[in-house]
Amino acid sequence: MITNSETIIIGAGLAGLACAVTLEKNDKDFLLIEKSEKVGGRVKTDQSKGFLFDHGFQVLNPGYRQAKALLNLEKLDLNYFDAGFAIRDGKTLRTIKDPFRHPANILGTLKDLPGTFGEKLNFARYLSKVLATPQAIRLKRTDIFSRAALVAAGVDGELLNKVLKPFLSGVFLESKLETSRLFLDEVLASFFSGTPALPTQGMGAISEQLASNVSPSKILFNQEVLKIAPGVITTKNGRFAAKNIVLATDSQVATKLLGLAEQKIHKVKTWYLAADQNKSEILSGEKLLVTDASPNAPLVNSVVISNIAASYAPPDTALISASAVGEYIKLDKKSLLNALANLYQLPTQKWQIVAEYEIFNALPAMYSPFNPTRNTKVADGLYAAGDHRNFSSIQGALDSGVRAAKAILSL
Repeated sequence: MITNSETIIIGAGLAGLACAVTLEKNDKDFLLIEKSEKVGGRVKTDQSKGFLFDHGFQVLNPGYRQAKALLNLEKLDLNYFDAGFAIRDGKTLRTIKDPFRHPANILGTLKDLPGTFGEKLNFARYLSKVLATPQAIRLKRTDIFSRAALVAAGVDGELLNKVLKPFLSGVFLESKLETSRLFLDEVLASFFSGTPALPTQGMGAISEQLASNVSPSKILFNQEVLKIAPGVITTKNGRFAAKNIVLATDSQVATKLLGLAEQKIHKVKTWYLAADQNKSEILSGEKLLVTDASPNAPLVNSVVISNIAASYAPPDTALISASAVGEYIKLDKKSLLNALANLYQLPTQKWQIVAEYEIFNALPAMYSPFNPTRNTKVADGLYAAGDHRNFSSIQGALDSGVRAAKAILSL
C-alpha cells in the first residue's frame, strides 16, 4: 500500500520542522516522517533525576532571523548568558564582556584583553567592518580560512591565540580555525545581534514548540527511509508517494540517499557533571562560558549551566558542562577532572559525571570556499534541507527548511 501526499518531508529536526511549519501556515498538504520516536534531531533534551541534559552543549541566539520569525521566544522562557566569556590564562581569569551591553566593564575588558594595542585596534577595525556590512554583501567577499582572515587584518598575536582561537574553536568545533571566514563574520555579527540563552525546559523545547505548530496527524514516527526514487519513498514500514520530497536530514544521510558530495563532519563530546560546591562558588556565580588560553587545552569550553538556568539541575546543585573536540573526546575521567580543576581553580575530585554525549554528526565542516546559500532544489520534485545546506547553526538549519518550503510554494 502506498500513502499519497503532495509533499513528504523526511526528518523532524529543525530543518524539517521549519519546512513543515511554513507549509502548514500556507495550508499545504504534507506529511513529515521521522525515523525515531521524537522530534528534534540533534536539538533534544533528556530529563533524569531532576537534571536536564541537552544533546551536547547548545545555545539559542534569539537574534537569529528565523528564530524570531518561527518561534514564540517569550514562551520559551529564555535564560540569558552574560554578553561575553571568560578565559583561563594560567592562574588569571580574564573576563571579556560586550562593552555595548556592559558599558561599566569597558575599562576592565580592555585591560583584560591580551595582545598589543595595535592588535586590539586591528580587531576593532575588522569587527566594525563586519557589523557595518549587510550580510548579502559579506557573503560576496573572497573566502579564506578564518585564521588567515584575522592574520591578514593584523590580528596575529596574543589576542588571536589566547582569546579568539579558544573561543572560536568551541564554535567551529575545530582548533586550527580553518573554517570559512564567511562563518567567522556571521558568528561575530550574531554575537552582537542577540545574547545567547537557554530555554527553561532545555534546548529540546525549541523543537517541541515548532512541532506544536504542526497538526499531529501530519507527523509519522518510526519511519526510517531506505530509498528515494522519483516521487516515491521506501521505508521499513511502507512506501510513500509525493509530488515533492524534502530530505531534511544530516549530511551523512543526504549523501547516502541522494548521492550528494560527502562533507567532513566535526565531532564533539560533552560531559555533564554535578559539583560538590555551591553554584555561587564556581565562577563567582557568573553566567559566562569559560575557555582555556593554553595552546593544548583539552577542553574547548565549559559552562556552569545551573548559573544560566536553574531549571537544569535540582535545587542547590551546580551542574557543569564541559566539551572537547578532536583527540580530546577520548579524555578519561581523571584527565577531565584535572582539566576542570585548572579551568575553575577549584578541587574537582568529588565532581560526578551525571551524563555524557558523544555527538558524531555535531557540525558539518565549513571550509573555504564555502557557499552558505546552496540551492535547496536537487532535482525536479526533490529538495534538500539541513544545516549542511547553509551555515552550520540553528539559524542555518531553520533557514534551509524555510527556503525549501518557499521553493515548493512558488511552484
